[in-house]
Amino acid sequence: MIESSKDILYVVLAFAALWVAIFLCWTLYYVGRLIKNANEVMEEVREYGGRLDEAVRSIRDRMESVAGGMSVVATGITKVVGKAIEKRFVDEDEKPKKKTKKK
Repeated sequence: MIESSKDILYVVLAFAALWVAIFLCWTLYYVGRLIKNANEVMEEVREYGGRLDEAVRSIRDRMESVAGGMSVVATGITKVVGKAIEKRFVDEDEKPKKKTKKK
């Protein structure tokens, strides 16, 4: 079987090639797992981004509806306060002034 140093060289080279092949297979396996995990993380990020987008849209819709209602309320309050101020000034103008007694 092993008759010369050249045969030993070939056996050693065969084992080295076997170990290189095993190492490359192991590396390829872990690269595949890494890519799979990265894909799962990306799916979770997309899902989280979708939920975040939905929450922001919901909050924006609520704020728009509140802002629309607040504009109506602000207009109403402005009119009420304006009428109250007018009434107060009209009432003050119509009241007779009190006479003060001199001592």
